[in-house]
Amino acid sequence: MTEQKEKLKSVRDNLEELLRAPHSDMYDPDEIIENCVSILDEVLGNQQTFKVWEYYITPDQRIYKIRGYSQDRELYTVDCFDQKKKVFGTAHVWHKDYFGKDRQATAEEIGLFKRAEHFHSKNRKYSEFKNGDIVQNKKTGKIGYAQHVDEDGDVVVVYKSDKVLNTSNYKCTGALYLVLIMTAEELEAAQEVRE
Repeated sequence: MTEQKEKLKSVRDNLEELLRAPHSDMYDPDEIIENCVSILDEVLGNQQTFKVWEYYITPDQRIYKIRGYSQDRELYTVDCFDQKKKVFGTAHVWHKDYFGKDRQATAEEIGLFKRAEHFHSKNRKYSEFKNGDIVQNKKTGKIGYAQHVDEDGDVVVVYKSDKVLNTSNYKCTGALYLVLIMTAEELEAAQEVRE
C-alpha cells in the first residue's frame, strides 16, 4: 500500500471512529475532524506555505517571524512575541505542531513584533524603560532622557532644547510612542570607554 493510501485509510478510520464514538468526554470530535483535514491537506498538497522572514500570527496572539527551517521543512526556527505574556524569544518548532490556523500578520502586528524585537536586542522586556535611557518621542521627534519610570511603565522624559536653556518635562503614559535609542547601561559603558 502506498503512503498516500495509508494516509487516506487513516482518515477513513478516524471518521469511522467519530461516527461510532459514544458522546463522551473521551472523544473530541473537533480534534478528530481537524486531524482528518490535516491528513487530507497533506495528501492533496494543500498545506499552507510559510516563507522565511515573513511574519505570521497564531490564533492565541503569538506573532512570529520565520528565520529558517530544516531541509525537510519539518523543523522551523522562529522569533516569537507572545502578546498576552509580553515575552519575546527564539524557538525551534515542529511544523505540524506549531503551524495550523495561522495567518499573515498585519502591519500593526508587525510593528508590535519589531518593537518587542528591538527591546529584546537591548536585553529589555517589551516596552521596558529605565531611568537614564535615551529616548525619542515618535509624535514630536524630540530626543530626551527618561528621568523617572514608575511601576506602571509610565515615563517622565526630560527634553532639552539646543537653542533655549529651558527644559520641558513630559509624562508618557504607557510609553508606547517612545523609541529606546540607547539604554542607560549602554550610555554608561560608552562614558567609561571615553574616560
